This record gives sequence, C-alpha cells and structure tokens, in this order.
Amino acid sequence: MNDQKKTVQQLVAELAEMRQRLAELESLETERQRAEEALRSRDRNLTLLGQAGQDLTATLDLQQVTEQLLPVATEIIEAEGASVWLRDDSLESWLVCRTAYHYSYKHSPVDLRVRSGQGVAGWVAEEGESVIVRDVQEEPRFFSGIDEQTGFRTTSLLAAPLWSRDRVIGVLEVVNKRQGEFDEYDLLLVEALAASSASVIENARLTETLRQRTVDLQACYKRMSELSRALADDLRGPLGLIVSFAQVLEADYATLSEEELRHYLHAISQRGSEMVGVIDDLLAVRDEPSREMTAEITSLDMAIVVDEALERLYYMIGDRDVDIALPETWPVALGHGPWIEEVWVNYLTNGIKYGGQPPRVELGAADQGDGTVRFWVCDNGPGLAPEEQVRLFAPGARREGEFEMGLTLARRIVEKLGGQVGVESEVGQGSLFYFTLPLAG
Repeated sequence: MNDQKKTVQQLVAELAEMRQRLAELESLETERQRAEEALRSRDRNLTLLGQAGQDLTATLDLQQVTEQLLPVATEIIEAEGASVWLRDDSLESWLVCRTAYHYSYKHSPVDLRVRSGQGVAGWVAEEGESVIVRDVQEEPRFFSGIDEQTGFRTTSLLAAPLWSRDRVIGVLEVVNKRQGEFDEYDLLLVEALAASSASVIENARLTETLRQRTVDLQACYKRMSELSRALADDLRGPLGLIVSFAQVLEADYATLSEEELRHYLHAISQRGSEMVGVIDDLLAVRDEPSREMTAEITSLDMAIVVDEALERLYYMIGDRDVDIALPETWPVALGHGPWIEEVWVNYLTNGIKYGGQPPRVELGAADQGDGTVRFWVCDNGPGLAPEEQVRLFAPGARREGEFEMGLTLARRIVEKLGGQVGVESEVGQGSLFYFTLPLAG
C-alpha cells in the first residue's frame, strides 16, 4: 500500500515537473517567435530604408521627394503621420511645413510655419538634436498652435534634424505611435531616414531654385527683347523724320525761305524732344521705385498744361488726322506742371496710338465732390477686356504685345502727387483713362 502511495506521489511530482518544463518550453518558444518577429521587422525596416534611399535619389523634384519619404517613415515607425519642415528660402528664421502625411489618407502640402526655436520642430532645427516626446502634454516645447490649425490631435512624436553641408536645412517629424510608445530604436530609424534624405532634399531644393531662376531669366530676356523692340519702334518714327528733314535742308537749303527753314528746324527739334521723352520714360520705369521724385506743388492752369502737351504731339496729331475735343474750362487742381504735362502726353499718345481710324480723343475733367478733381482722356479705340485693365498700369505692362512705359510712369507721377490712375472700358466701346489730383483752394 505504501509502495503504491509512493508511486502516485512520484507520478504527481513528475507530472508537475513536466508541466513546468512545458511552460518553460512554451515561454522559450514565445521568446523565439518574438525574436524572429523582431528580426523580420528589422529586416523589413532595413529593406524599406534601402528602397527608400533608391526611390529618393531617383528624382530631383522636391515635392516628389517629400511625398515619397513620409509614407515610408510612418510605415517603418508604425506611426499615424509624418511631416517635413524646411527652412524658408527668404526667411531663415522660419520653418515651413513642406508636406504632411497621415497613414489613413493621402499626403498633401499644408500652409503651416513656425519660427526657428518654436515648438519641437523649431527647437530641433535650432539645436540640431533629435528628440523623443512620449507625451506632448508633459512637454513644454510642444506648440499646440499647429493642432489648432489642422484639427489633428498630437499625443507623441519623434523629430530628427535634416543635416546637409554642416547646416540644418529642416526637420523630419513623426507623430503618434499606433501601438505602444516611441522608443530609442524608433528614433534610430527616423535619424537614418533623415540622414539619407537630407542631401536629396537639399539637391532637390537647389534644382527647384535653379529651375525657377532659369524661368525668371527667360522671362526677363523675353521682356528685354520686347522692350528693345518697343523702344526701337518708338524711336524709329521721330528719328526717320529727323533724317528726312535734315536731308531736305541739306539738299535745298539755298532755295528754302526763312519760314520753311524755321518749319524744318522746328520739326527736327520736336522730333528730338519726342525721342528724349521716350528715353526719359524708359529711365523712369527702369529706376522705379528707387528713383526719388520731388517737385514744388502749385495750383495748375490746366489749359496751359494741356496746350503744352498737345504742342509736343503736334506732328503725331497731324500725321494721323486726330480729332481732339477739349472742354471750355478746367477745374483748378494741385500738382506740378511738367509732371502733369507728361501724364497728358502719355494718355494722349495712348489714345491716339490705340484709337479708331481716324482717332477721336476727348479730354475732360470734373470736381468729384470729395476734394479731388478727375481728369480723363476718352478714345474711340477697340476697348479693353477686364483682365487687360487690371494689369495695364503695372511695371512692365504690355498692350497688344508692346510695353506701355508711359502708363507706368503716369501712375507713378500721379500717386506721388496724392492721386490715383485708372481706366474704364468695354470691348468695342473705346476706353477712358483717368487720373485724379487734389482740388486747389
């Protein structure tokens, strides 16, 4: 009996020992599976990192680079989202969010910015150090303003600097671990991504800058070519007449009367003045806005100012058989006579040049009742579309492919005198160009 009892006890002990060993084996198997999963995860991450490096170097488009980088970052770290912050090209003290990404929807550029030193991203950019924030509520460097702008709720984050050529050009930030907390291994992965992508991002930025500067230079060259053609056209007319009159004087000087001599000499003088005016307009537009304009402000006898302008355009008016309509009286405004004469010359030239056949130009003025006088030139030309009107007085503005230096100069003069310029027009109905000046008295 005792032997049987002992045998049962031995069996129970052996069974307990077997159960313990089985539990140990199961624990070892679980650890082995975890280790294998960790190895597979690390292998997967290394593969993703390697593939990301190849993909990033395959393009020099900055937007594509950042859009390819962020999904990889969220997948490797198993986070909810990521973003790339880059230093502003014009203001180094600012960081701009170039691209943001969330794993549940597509990435999209966002208009977010922080100062260098502001928020975690700003701190990383300024200090050049990576950081783990496991709870943003306990992090004094966290800037909640970004969440307020986006409606996104950040709970934790990782951030690593983007180093290129011994300077921090931006920050790679990953937010909200989907399971568990961010750890040192996650930070190592983010730093590896930041290191491999920083030079690619910098090269893409340089390429983007070079591409934009090339476009700007091409546009500048085109504008210079158009300006040269416009200048040649504006100078060819008066220069050709000067040559013609000079040839007449040279050939027939002995037979010309004194009155005819005065006529030809006056014509040469007038055409020369036109050429000087074209060159002055060009210089004024070129120097805008650096060229300082100062003058004495007086009450204007606008009838005299307009007569002087018409005298300067005497031959243009005669050559094109222009019909000019003038008011009987003019309101008295404040301004500087020579400047306003230049405005009238440019407005009249515009009306004659783009008027009907033959051109009909009407000048007028009216007290606005608000302490200003409105002066205008109305033509019978083809009129202007709304989009043409908006840009007509801007520097470098063109009409029918030609630069309008005179209108740009007119705007600058009138604004300097405290007035405004503008145009009212409908296609097929002609145009009314106006400017305002302070009312005298």
